[in-house]
Amino acid sequence: MSRIAPYPLRMSPELREALEDKAEKSKRSLQQEVIYHIDMSLQLEKLLASAPPSSDDTYKRIAKALRLENEVKKKDEKIEELKMQVSLLAESTKNSDTDKFRDIDTQARIAQEALKNIIKNIPLRYEELDERPILVRGTLLNKKAP
Repeated sequence: MSRIAPYPLRMSPELREALEDKAEKSKRSLQQEVIYHIDMSLQLEKLLASAPPSSDDTYKRIAKALRLENEVKKKDEKIEELKMQVSLLAESTKNSDTDKFRDIDTQARIAQEALKNIIKNIPLRYEELDERPILVRGTLLNKKAP
């Protein structure tokens, strides 16, 4: 088994602070974070070396890849939203016309009962007017003045 030799690493305080922040967020030690970033940069170099050369520089290619990744994420979110809408639409069409009319009839009966209760609870008002109808408990009466 080979022994891993320690390697002292000097870095600017800003770089160290940035790496410490990233290490804390990813729940790694500072050493693990440094190794992770070195490993990722080596993998990125291999990936870019295997890609066909183009007139764009590496940074533009990376920026384009990130932009495309963001577009894919947005489209995935839109797809999920559309799936939800399709699901809701399918659920709404499960009720047959008969069920819909039954629901409407039930709602109409409830509304009629509510109106009857409102009319029944209107307070009595006696106002004598010249041959004009007056309202008594929600009923119109024609009363002539004496």
